[in-house]
Amino acid sequence: MNVLVDTNVLIDYVCNRSEFCDAAESLFALGMTGQVNLFITDISIVNALYVGRKYGFSSEQLSSLLHQILSFAHISIINDEVIHNALTSDWKDKEDAVQYYSAIASLVDVIITRNVKDFSQSIITILTPGEFLTNQKAD
Repeated sequence: MNVLVDTNVLIDYVCNRSEFCDAAESLFALGMTGQVNLFITDISIVNALYVGRKYGFSSEQLSSLLHQILSFAHISIINDEVIHNALTSDWKDKEDAVQYYSAIASLVDVIITRNVKDFSQSIITILTPGEFLTNQKAD
């Protein structure tokens, strides 16, 4: 199963945000063990670097962790078509539209986000980390 991890979930994991970290860690563990194919957009990586510095992590710490993540996760496509589709879409939040159209281009089955309502126009299944993990246990 191909799963796109939204920026907020990546930042939960990278910054160890206590309220959300357990679910993010479990999700990334599924990717690390090959139980799911994780995809992350390049802009999410950049945002995690930026936000991680705000949380007090050093560039070296962040680079090391992100390299580790990228040893098992894939970069989801953001190209001219993805950007064009996002900008011309009727999505209110164009950043979420970029994530969405990148997921479409990468043939993703599920988008994992804490902001499910922001993806209400999606034809791809949208789940929170907790919902996804619950579904994985049921399978």
